[in-house]
Amino acid sequence: IQSKYDGVQMQYYTSVATTMHKLPLRLSQSEFADAMNVILERHDAHANYVSFLVNSDQHCYLDSGYAFTADTSGPQGGGADGQAMLSSWIQEFPVLRGGTVESECEGEQLAQGSWQGAEYCDVAQAGKVFQA
Repeated sequence: IQSKYDGVQMQYYTSVATTMHKLPLRLSQSEFADAMNVILERHDAHANYVSFLVNSDQHCYLDSGYAFTADTSGPQGGGADGQAMLSSWIQEFPVLRGGTVESECEGEQLAQGSWQGAEYCDVAQAGKVFQA
């Protein structure tokens, strides 16, 4: 469960980059999303990995009411336009023998090199299904 431009993680990056004198000292939302997707692509190489990505800067979901209102469009999306609900997705775990769960993302599917903005979905991760 990850926001595409998590504000707390972006601030943490700035703190560490400043302390270590590493440029850039700040990431834009799109730079953060790009860096996040590079990392998630590595995780996605494992058969038992799936993700739920939210178009938001929200840091946590499961410790608040957002666990019940978040969908892939945002913390309070509520599935209004048919987006996958976080609460429904979480209920798929643990995945029982023969069961499946799929990565979820809202946005245009773009290949690395064509990534733009922060609300796209990495085509390399799109449609990933874990089957137990």
